[in-house]
Amino acid sequence: MFRDVEANYYVMMDADGTYPTHQLSQHLSECIEQKVDMLVGSRIHYFTQSRSRKGHYWGNRLLTNTLNFLFDSDYLDILSGYRIMSKRFIKSIPLFSKGFEVETILSIHAIEVDAKLSQVNIDYLPRIEGSASKLNTYQDGFKILKTILYLFQDYKPKLVYSSVALIIFMVGMLLGIPVIIEFFNTGLVERFPTAILASALVIISFIITVAGIILSSIGRNRKIIKKLAFLSSKSDE
Repeated sequence: MFRDVEANYYVMMDADGTYPTHQLSQHLSECIEQKVDMLVGSRIHYFTQSRSRKGHYWGNRLLTNTLNFLFDSDYLDILSGYRIMSKRFIKSIPLFSKGFEVETILSIHAIEVDAKLSQVNIDYLPRIEGSASKLNTYQDGFKILKTILYLFQDYKPKLVYSSVALIIFMVGMLLGIPVIIEFFNTGLVERFPTAILASALVIISFIITVAGIILSSIGRNRKIIKKLAFLSSKSDE
């Protein structure tokens, strides 16, 4: 998206007229003076006063709070299309997605590289007459949620895989303990399918745990590479 554009700061704004432009120069000056890597305009303060559908507001709150919970962040509006970003921030992000997932990826990338973030309240203006929202509340909301969960898996693979492994292990033990008790009482294993399934689940849980540890190491190296790319890129202001 930004590969062929060279600038010290990049302004991203939806073309539907819902974002104000009168404070743009002020926000840009703030980014330059305070060396902000990404400024995000939050619409939440005025969202309920706009003509947008209520489903969009509550979907935004759900997705924003989910991301904040998983990534221990404090975003106000992760779906805002009003952003000012530094050159080093833009050039360090591998952005391949399209659609409404872009804002989510930008937000999570800022967390990963520990970018300097600024959030400001902005007006949310009525849409330009004759234009229509392309956002599908449920379909696009599901895509964004899937993106958050997918990136969280990359962000903390050990936690994700260990949690899955623990669930599988517990199921295996719940199935296997009665078989073990029966064997000690009778000396027989009459429920072979259950015993085999329980053993397989326990083994699978250990394999998943090891996979989580390996992916955690790979993910840590990937984060280091992204952070180095972020720190090595300098703006020319």
